[in-house]
Amino acid sequence: MSTTEAIKIKPLAKKKPALPYKFEDRLKLSPEVRVTVSFEEFIELAVECEYKVEYHNGQAVSIFDYDAKTKTMSTATFTHEVLVSNLSALFFYLFKNDPNIKTASSNSSIFIDDKMATYQADLKVVRGEENIIPYKFNKRTVQALTNPWIVV
Repeated sequence: MSTTEAIKIKPLAKKKPALPYKFEDRLKLSPEVRVTVSFEEFIELAVECEYKVEYHNGQAVSIFDYDAKTKTMSTATFTHEVLVSNLSALFFYLFKNDPNIKTASSNSSIFIDDKMATYQADLKVVRGEENIIPYKFNKRTVQALTNPWIVV
């Protein structure tokens, strides 16, 4: 699969999605939901959902905690964020003189082609040219990194 050529995902026939698109509807489900879907159905979910969805072993996976008292979604702890920030800084300083190594945060996906899986890592490091694969769905493009060297 060429990493410069976008995969075109056609919208699915109008049917009820495997997971609700709206965050408020997702809250009505258990904290961990795994639904068997095709990769095309997952791409639609990933683009349309108002919350994070990953794909693993043929399943769309949504895991989060919600605090009903404060009506907020749980977020990473401060300690977690400090660790991720420190690791990011460490990797940056370790590799700052090597133009072939780049670090990236959690806001981009990782796609594992042979497993047909996507993940949202807290931190990733790429060695060499990054391979980004775009997924076209309707008028939106979703991108994922295919060659992480280090994943945290």
